Amino acid sequence: SFRCVICLDSCPAAGRAALRGCSVESHGSCAQCLGQHLRTKITEGRVTELRCPCFGTDDCAASATDEDIAQWVDEGTGAKYRRFKQMREDPDVRECPSCACLCKPQRKRNRLVLEMTCSSCNSQFCHAHSTLHAPGRKACREHARSEAPPQGAGNCRACPECGILTARVQGCVRLRCQCGANWCWACGQRITAV
Repeated sequence: SFRCVICLDSCPAAGRAALRGCSVESHGSCAQCLGQHLRTKITEGRVTELRCPCFGTDDCAASATDEDIAQWVDEGTGAKYRRFKQMREDPDVRECPSCACLCKPQRKRNRLVLEMTCSSCNSQFCHAHSTLHAPGRKACREHARSEAPPQGAGNCRACPECGILTARVQGCVRLRCQCGANWCWACGQRITAV
């Protein structure tokens, strides 16, 4: 028998579960606890923290593999893991607000095209806001303003190109928005020559 490192119950040795990368015998868990440990991290979107429950002790640096996820969590949680992982690997990917499909934006002249069309349901939505609103920069700015906190609420200014609010804490007054526009914090104007 062994003692589960999560629930501390004494369990039969045949029921010992561990991540593939963990070779420390004392880091075993019961299958139910290991599955719940991984499900909780995935549900919270913490896919970079999928590690052995004893990570950092006994020189353990074991992280969960895709095979571990497939073995220890249900298919729904596994699908959620793959979505979070894909979004983490490519920060340009957005979730369609209509069907929740992951969509990759197009690029034109090395800049993101903010207007996106879902390849699954053909809904059109905004990359910057991940919401359905009228197409075009003007509609994007109007949407950003409608979602903006009241003037004077903090250290935020809207991008002159798309209207996304940006907070500047310190440093240079030249900013680059997630829409790709370069602009000046001091005057609020777009910078065209870089």
